[in-house]
This record gives sequence, C-alpha cells and structure tokens, in this order.
Amino acid sequence: MQTDPPAVSDIIKSFEANGEHFDYKLSPSRPDPYLSPLEWSPDSTRLLIGYQWYDDQMRVQSGSFVYEPLTNSVSRLTQNAPSEADHVPAVKPDGFTW
Repeated sequence: MQTDPPAVSDIIKSFEANGEHFDYKLSPSRPDPYLSPLEWSPDSTRLLIGYQWYDDQMRVQSGSFVYEPLTNSVSRLTQNAPSEADHVPAVKPDGFTW
C-alpha cells in the first residue's frame, strides 16, 4: 500500500489539537516540508520522521515525529531550536525508543 505523508499544516493542526505548542507560523512563501524517514518501528507500523520547514521569519524549524501510515496519524513530537542554517541534518532524538 502506498500513502502520501501528511501536509505540514495537517501535522501542525494535529499536534495543536493534542496540546502541543508552536512558537512560530509557517512561511507563506515556503510551505514545503523536508521530511526524512529515520527508522521504522520494530513491528513496521510506525515511522520516525525527521522534519524541517521554514517559519515566517525564514528560520528553519526542525525536529521529529512518529507517523502511522495506516491511520495517517502523528505523535511523539520533538521540536529543535530554530536555526538560521539552510539545512539541519535529520537525527533520531536522544533517548528515543519504541
């Protein structure tokens, strides 16, 4: 089965609905995300994804989340500090376990 990853706005809305807070707004001129698969769960039902996208100040916002393709749901958000760099390497969060 093939599925498309969720849109950035859907990812943010989903996390905000679950009480997560974002201290920024997405860039209207750069709404394109850079999503990097990092690791499948041992049962292959979830995927740890590294993300980065630009905020409205053109800073790179990055971090990771767990994506479940069968339900198109996201969980376990990790947010990094904003960066002025053009690219932030996607990495598994310290201490992350399934």
